Amino acid sequence: MRFIVKLYVNPCTFMIYDANEDDMIPRDELEAIFGDEETTGDLAKALDKNGELILFMIQPHMCLAL
Repeated sequence: MRFIVKLYVNPCTFMIYDANEDDMIPRDELEAIFGDEETTGDLAKALDKNGELILFMIQPHMCLAL
């Protein structure tokens, strides 16, 4: 199964999707972004390769204002 996922966000503000501020985007936060649809569930299953239900780890990085 293939997915095309596009998030047009400033990487410096990606943390707004991390509702509990634990530097992870689990399935419930993914559903908050994309909605609780069957396709979102399929995407979550495809992303959850290790069975831990953690789909994204947010890596800190330097954001510069230009």
